[in-house]
Amino acid sequence: ADAGVRSLLSVPLFVGDGPPRGALTVVSATFAAFSSSDARPLAAFASQAGIAIGNAELHSRLHSQQRLLEAVMRDINDGLVVVDGAGQVVLANPLGEQLLKETVAGQTVRERLVELAAGVQAESSNSSAVAELKLDTPGEDEDDERYYQAFASAVHHDVSSDPLVAIVLHDISSQKAEERARVEFISMVSHELRNPLHSLNGFVKVVLQGRAGALTALQQDFLQMADGQIEQLKGRIAELLEFNRLKAGRLSLNPQWSDLSLLITGTLNRLTLQAEERGLTLVNQVAEQLPECWCDSARIGQVLTNLVENAIKATPPGGTITVSAEAHDDEIWLRVRDTGVGIPAAELGKIFNRFYRVAKHTNGPDQHLGLGLAICQQIVEGHGGRMWVESEEGVGTCFTVALPQSSRERTVGS
Repeated sequence: ADAGVRSLLSVPLFVGDGPPRGALTVVSATFAAFSSSDARPLAAFASQAGIAIGNAELHSRLHSQQRLLEAVMRDINDGLVVVDGAGQVVLANPLGEQLLKETVAGQTVRERLVELAAGVQAESSNSSAVAELKLDTPGEDEDDERYYQAFASAVHHDVSSDPLVAIVLHDISSQKAEERARVEFISMVSHELRNPLHSLNGFVKVVLQGRAGALTALQQDFLQMADGQIEQLKGRIAELLEFNRLKAGRLSLNPQWSDLSLLITGTLNRLTLQAEERGLTLVNQVAEQLPECWCDSARIGQVLTNLVENAIKATPPGGTITVSAEAHDDEIWLRVRDTGVGIPAAELGKIFNRFYRVAKHTNGPDQHLGLGLAICQQIVEGHGGRMWVESEEGVGTCFTVALPQSSRERTVGS
């Protein structure tokens, strides 16, 4: 009354759902200036005001989120590129834009990423892909090499249109440099160990042959044990050097037409004595009229030897190891099946990892480095083949090597 207000009409002010934000109020100095009919237009005005306030707040939030997204896109250390179904780049952050102009083996990064995106779009809706890109550099210094790993994933922004593909480009140059340093260090150490070990091995064998004088029975036993340990150490060093060469991309293959039947028979004949000493039976089940295979027979023999030796270690006395080979569609499948202890299901996906050893998978001391299967897989994949394992604890394990068949008119390039 002191302010001259004698009439007042107030309606709640709602902004979206939820409780009222406040009230919209009109006042008058006249007594009984408002009636109930005046409330309707005021309520309508309050509704429109609430919508306007809501839109303003939404616009403010969207603007804030846009600035946040722009800051993230600008400042992250990874490149980001988004490709649509037509192979057009629809979005890229500054680093992504810069990388699109680079080249990989004479091809632009843009072209490589469009190919990667097309592969993702051709697969299932939730597919993804990973590729490694080595950018072209003007010099030949390995320290200047730049590597990026591209992670591509489908993005569903609109159910009525083809999915976009978002590609994150992560700089792995430092990891590659560290990997090269590790490879060089392992190679250096292995060679430094191998040379004196050869000398030691030679002297022990000379003494064992009695060329340095007669030996007592006890001396003979001790020296034979030492010789066995030296041979094991030589094998581990050779395994480490072989893996190092493969890891550095120095896999050398000399493919030629090979008779896998003869290769398998020769391998089993060589390993029969080792199996019999453990009370095991080796079975050869190679199919008749097995087609010739275009492969490096020495390398495939290395793979087969490793698989059979592993089976011998994993199979208790009285067990059987069966090696089979047969044509399967456009591949030749080599299988090594044992009746050994088996591999736990939780470890099946890890056994091809380097330095991984399955716990309690052998009957004797576990002295290998966990590199054999990783080496085998790289050799098989170097032939364009595949390798996998099936196993059941207490029943046995089966390793399969699938090599591509090639006609004499269409052989694998060197």
